[in-house]
Amino acid sequence: MSAQRARWLRVSALCAAFLALPGTGAWAAGVGTTGADFLLIPVGPRQVAMGDQGAALSDDGFSMYYNPAGIAMLQRQEIDLLYNQWVQGVSQQYLAYVYPDLAGGSLGASLNVLRVDPFQGYDNSGVQTSQVTAQDISPSLAYAHSVWGGRNPEDFGLAAGLSAQYIRENLESNVASGYAGNAGLLAHFPFKETYLQAGLAVQNVGSGLSYYGRRPALPETYSLGLSAMTKRWGTPLTLSVEGRKSLDLTPSFSVGAEYWLNSLFALRVGYETANDLGPGIRAGMGLRIRDVQFDYAMSIMGDFGLTHRVGLTYRFGAPSGIDRAKRLLEKKRYAEAVLEVNRVLERDPQNKPARELLGRLQQIMRDIEARPAS
Repeated sequence: MSAQRARWLRVSALCAAFLALPGTGAWAAGVGTTGADFLLIPVGPRQVAMGDQGAALSDDGFSMYYNPAGIAMLQRQEIDLLYNQWVQGVSQQYLAYVYPDLAGGSLGASLNVLRVDPFQGYDNSGVQTSQVTAQDISPSLAYAHSVWGGRNPEDFGLAAGLSAQYIRENLESNVASGYAGNAGLLAHFPFKETYLQAGLAVQNVGSGLSYYGRRPALPETYSLGLSAMTKRWGTPLTLSVEGRKSLDLTPSFSVGAEYWLNSLFALRVGYETANDLGPGIRAGMGLRIRDVQFDYAMSIMGDFGLTHRVGLTYRFGAPSGIDRAKRLLEKKRYAEAVLEVNRVLERDPQNKPARELLGRLQQIMRDIEARPAS
């Protein structure tokens, strides 16, 4: 067998596993018994670098994939882009947008696309046929709301989120489609000089996609995570752990760490157990320049080599805390407005709209104090 043909046969086998060719039934056990398994390929360079976990990590739009409640914590609008050069000939693109102040909650939309480079097909006799093409796509909508407390992770609070997604798979002329839902809770609370987040999420709950008269179940996944962030040494250090169980996979456990240097450069490392494609070692980095953040993650995938994810996050518009402060200002609740602005500045000390609003509030309060008593 030629090296080129062997390579394409490996790619074909991989597509069979991750593009959900017919399984053995909705309640079967074992790898490859669910459909739409491309939904299990994690997104978000930060989350991947910290061990493929995200139930309790919530500072970007990639939260929608792991735990939709996470977008309730966002302070500003943002756009998130991902390119994942996965294993041989397979790539993934992910796009997300979050609007953080709609009816007291956050609205998000995302698009997850998996593409496979066209590869040579063979019939049962080993004779070459036509080129084979495959693509999966899943757009989704999410909404999250702080049901108790606020958005500031340094205060007590609880957020809940829901998302709905459409799933479509194309393998040559075969097309299957369906719908699924995700749900999650995210609690955040301070403990001494540490800020904790606990997340619970369920992903890919749906009826499955129909293939050749069969309907294998979707890769329903349950996650429970905990993260802790401290600024005890001046810059943020985050540690996280997560347990996960998917319908057709053995339970897995992840640990991860992230350290920011001067809020500009981040180093990340993680490890995931129960990984069939490699030792589970992850690593990555991040670079933040004002409203733009660049992220990178590397995963070791055994015989398939390394995979590389690059991400771009752009945050824009006034923080939702500033919007709340302006509404409090209109109601002449000046002290509460100052507290809201200070919370924004704690997270982003150079935020110009927040600094300008704080100066305005301070001047108003000085004028009030200077008025003669009636």
